[in-house]
This record gives sequence, C-alpha cells and structure tokens, in this order.
Amino acid sequence: MPYKIEIVKSAEKESQKIDKKYLRRIVASINTLSDNPFPLNTKKLVGSDSSYRLRAGQYRILYEVDTNNKIVTIFRIRHRKDAYK
Repeated sequence: MPYKIEIVKSAEKESQKIDKKYLRRIVASINTLSDNPFPLNTKKLVGSDSSYRLRAGQYRILYEVDTNNKIVTIFRIRHRKDAYK
C-alpha cells in the first residue's frame, strides 16, 4: 500500500517561488516518496526521529514519515543553501 503524501501550506508557498525548470524534478522526487519514503539519496536529519532530507538537484525536500499511518509530510522545499536555516 503506497504512502499518502501531504504537503504543508508553507512548503506549497515555497514551491511556487521555484523556477519551473527545477520544479519538474522536485515533483518527480516527491512522487517517488509514495512508493518508497526511504530512497537511496535520503539522509536522516540530525536530532529528529522521523525527519529526512531528499536531494532534488540544487533543492532539498525536508519531510517526516509516519510509518504507522503511512503518511509522508513534506514541510520544507528550499534551495540547498537555505534549506537548513
């Protein structure tokens, strides 16, 4: 059973500011999370039990995984230089 993907409103706003040529790659990366929320290019964020980082070119997708309810919550989509501030 695939995971449900939820995008927080602030992450949606951040994605609207991203150039269209990068947005296609980001959306494709997000869609792969429904099948496998832990792909090879994912790293766990330090200091959190369920937060992860996914690389999509120059951008980072920060998300949390709820394995019990099978939900992936995306809470930040930013350029790599601003992603962790």
